[in-house]
Formats: sequence, structure tokens, C-alpha cells
Amino acid sequence: MITGTAGVSPLRLVRPAHDPRRHLLLDNGWSAVGRDLVSPPALFRLRVRGEAGEVVGVAARFLVADPPAGSGLLPHERTDERAVRRRVRALRSAHVDRDPLLLTHRGRGVVPDLVDASAVPLWRHTESGHDVEVEQVAGDRVDAVLAALGAARLLVADGHHRLAASVALAAQGVTTHVTGLVVDADRTPFRLGPVHRVLLDEDGREQLPGDALDTLLGRCRRAGGVVGRGSAPHEGAVQVVHGEVEWHVTWPGHPAGDVTSLVEHVLDDAERTRTRREPSAVAATTAARHGAVAVLLPPPSLDAVLETAERGALLPYKATAFEPKLPSGVLVRPLPAWYAEHGWHEATG
Repeated sequence: MITGTAGVSPLRLVRPAHDPRRHLLLDNGWSAVGRDLVSPPALFRLRVRGEAGEVVGVAARFLVADPPAGSGLLPHERTDERAVRRRVRALRSAHVDRDPLLLTHRGRGVVPDLVDASAVPLWRHTESGHDVEVEQVAGDRVDAVLAALGAARLLVADGHHRLAASVALAAQGVTTHVTGLVVDADRTPFRLGPVHRVLLDEDGREQLPGDALDTLLGRCRRAGGVVGRGSAPHEGAVQVVHGEVEWHVTWPGHPAGDVTSLVEHVLDDAERTRTRREPSAVAATTAARHGAVAVLLPPPSLDAVLETAERGALLPYKATAFEPKLPSGVLVRPLPAWYAEHGWHEATG
């Protein structure tokens, strides 16, 4: 059993394999519900169902590179340094990583087609409202799957702080790998929801200074936005709500993926205010009725996010919300310190 992982759920990765010739590595040791399942090197597919929907993907490990694009991983959001430091401390303390990256790409169904024809069910388990199925890919399909994924550029849909923490730990010599679940969006599409913003006063209350709204709209105009009164004229516009009055802001000449960046820059630089991120449009609008300003942002498309990541740009912190997410503990990978603590050798088990 793995220690330091209170509350983890069903699958525990216990013996990672090593192959320095590949960026994408397979894992050969698992345990389920406390029972070790030791198998030869193999490739596994996970199917996780919960209230938010279903995630289906192939589990794999990646060498940590700095920048991550060296491992084929494409972040698309900026991170918060404090959150990264907290993640580093947690990983060093627990000696295990129980939150894999959620990775996606437009793979045209190549990997799912290879896996569908050969996957063998291993086990199924339900815990904390999530139903998890694990299948093993037939050995004669592994190289083809590995080649397809190894050539892919994989968007980090969820896990930017985990990835940044892994890069920091790699620089400290603590670990060399990061775990991810790779999902083909052409076969298992995600829902991208917006992450709205609520502008509060500097003490976090829903009572803004009297000139805060005019200041905000003025900043939008100076940043290239066109401000109009009333509801948003199209899905790509930003809606601003204060009390019972609405405005909209559009950004001529900017791709959809830049809308959030521009608005976030305006909000983060606003004086005498504090910005709260709010996934619910209802909650954001309710706060606006009580004296705050709600900025309702359109959700970006997957292609817009992919385009942003491909050109090396980053959206603001918490600019996107990919659903469904993986529950913590679906994949758990021990760090080298765990093996030392338990008297194991990582390479041989």
C-alpha cells in the first residue's frame, strides 16, 4: 500500500517502468482497492464516469522537460506561483503524485480505434460517485498506440500547477516524470465552460467604489474594446453587468482566444478592486445585483485554445474550465522517495 495518500480513490500506480528511449512511457505496476496487480509492461485505458460526464483515455508517463513542450505537452494557462509552491510541498511530503494531468488532442480517433479492437477488461470499481473501468491494450497494439501518441502535441486541459510543480521537482532532482491521461477530443469531446469574473472592492465585498464601473469600461476601451449598452450582440462578446444595467464589450481584430486575455488584463490591473473567478453565470449576476460588477466571458472553443497553446501563448490563470475532470487518486504514481522509504528499488520493484 502507498502511504501519505489519505482519501485517494480506486487505482494506485505502484511500479513505473523505465525506458529512456521514449518520452511516452508505460507503467507496469498497479493496485486496485488495496490489491496489487503486477503485470508485465502494458498499456492501460481508463474510462471514468461521474456526474459531469465521461472521460476515456490512455494512461502514460512523460519525461519532464523545461519547457514542457519538449515532452510534447502544451500548457495554455498561466499559473500562480503560490499554488505551485504548495503543490511542490505536498508532493515532497507525500512522496506520491495522485493527480495526473488531463491531456487532450485532436487525434481523429486513431488511438481509440486501435484500442477498441483489442482492449481486455481488467476491473471496475465505484467510489466517491465515480465509476472507473480499466482495460489493458493488447500487446500487439502497444507500439502503434505509442507511436501515435508520441507524435502528438498534447494540450494540458487540466493540471497546469501539477505540471509546473513537476518541472520544479525535476530541477531539484526529486522526480523525472509526470503522469497523464491522454484523451482524443475527436472521440471523447470535453465541455468547455467559461470562468467568469466578479469585480469586488479591495476588501472582497460586493460594494464597489462609485467610479469603478466607468474605470473598468474606460480600460476596456483603451485596450481596444468597443463598449455598447445592452446585452451581448453575439456569443464572442463580453457581457458586463452592474445592478440592473448591462453593457457589452467586443474586441475587433482579435481571435476568440484573446478575448479572455484582454479582459483579464483589464481586471487584474484595476485599482481599489479585487477579482473573483466564478464559473456560474447565475452566481456572478447575483453578485452584480448586490453591488459588484460581473464580467461574463464567452467560453473559448477547443480549437482556439489549441491555437493559443501551439503558438506558445498563455491565457490568464483559470481562464478555461474543461469538464469533466478526473477525481483525485484515479492514478497515483510514487516518487522515488517512496521506494526508498519502503525498501524497494524503483527500476526492479
